[in-house]
Amino acid sequence: FEDPKAQAMAMFALEDGDPMPNAAGMASLPGLAQLREFATPPGTYFDVAPLHLITTSSLAELARLNPAADADSRRFRANIVVNTGAPGFLELDWCDRTVSIGGLRLDVKARTLRCAMPTHAQPGLERAPSVMRTLVRETAQDFGVYALIATPGEIHEGDEVVLGD
Repeated sequence: FEDPKAQAMAMFALEDGDPMPNAAGMASLPGLAQLREFATPPGTYFDVAPLHLITTSSLAELARLNPAADADSRRFRANIVVNTGAPGFLELDWCDRTVSIGGLRLDVKARTLRCAMPTHAQPGLERAPSVMRTLVRETAQDFGVYALIATPGEIHEGDEVVLGD
């Protein structure tokens, strides 16, 4: 890499003066602690865990903090959007806990450190660089959580979501 810092800043949609994100929490995901080099074709993005969860509370909090941003769930490409009622970025506190939905049990492993993808224009969504500015300022660039499947099972829209220990 000619300029690794510039490349990382572009990948995470950072601006001059923004802190570099802390990815230490993702070391608990299988395989990442040993990861040395991983290359993907330019312009492609891949998640690092089998499942990505976000909450309607986090979407509402992002919209509250940045009314100009389009806090559409599609922007974050989550596998599961949990309908919650409490305020704030709730799921960021779910790490090292379990989540049960229908017959599925998940082990929540890490906060989702956001790359530049949520800022890009996507089908039906305009480019939104201010989304990243808000996440850098409010959540150290995290939005959602990564989870591993502890017990496979079927889920359906409307299933109760239970947060365990």
